[in-house]
Amino acid sequence: PALGAPTMDQLLGWVSVSERVVWETSARRARDEGLTYEFDTTIEPHPGLRKIIHVRGRATRDVAGKINGLFGTVQDITPWREAEHALLRSERLLRAIYDNVPFAIGVVEFRDGLWRNVSINPGAMKLLDLTSPPPAGLTLAELGFNAERQQFWHTLFDRATTTAAPSTTERRDPEKKRDYVVSVVPLGRSGGDDRCGFFVEDITARKQKDAEISQGRRLRAIGELVGGIAHEFNNLLTPI
Repeated sequence: PALGAPTMDQLLGWVSVSERVVWETSARRARDEGLTYEFDTTIEPHPGLRKIIHVRGRATRDVAGKINGLFGTVQDITPWREAEHALLRSERLLRAIYDNVPFAIGVVEFRDGLWRNVSINPGAMKLLDLTSPPPAGLTLAELGFNAERQQFWHTLFDRATTTAAPSTTERRDPEKKRDYVVSVVPLGRSGGDDRCGFFVEDITARKQKDAEISQGRRLRAIGELVGGIAHEFNNLLTPI
């Protein structure tokens, strides 16, 4: 700060050659043609100190309307851009998870007295036997849910919204003969409408494996019982 405001030549000396050409060309066209300019660029006032700045400029005119100079602003937007890039990275990560996780995930909202689709991931499309993402705003009936399934989901969404707490339950699809764990999470309000997120995991293979393990344990217990009876019976026969 003790050095005072930098001159235009100093500012241009802090940018790369290619960006300096852009800046000089923009200023020249503003001076000659009266055009405005606006862009972001990177400066390095000191070695190792890099900042992102937002540059704006326009021509100034005298009372006769003749261009007599330039007026502009230079704003340090480094924190804003860094936060913006961090948010973009987070969004890309969440999108990658949303699109590739092997579970059915989606968001619904309560509008005009019905729960309607906001977004579903490819896993939910597969669960619903859909070939393309459904448009936002479709009701559960329009997504192909029968009356019984509509009632099941409406109850879960209504309960999550009323209690403001997540809920988890198991459900069996008799048509597909599949078992699922269904979780519903309230997401608050958006534009005055309640929203819920849902998560569905197919646990059919897990339940089958659990059943096989349970059956094996029962058979082992029966085997031990039969072996014990045979041993005791053998003890009775020994003196005879």
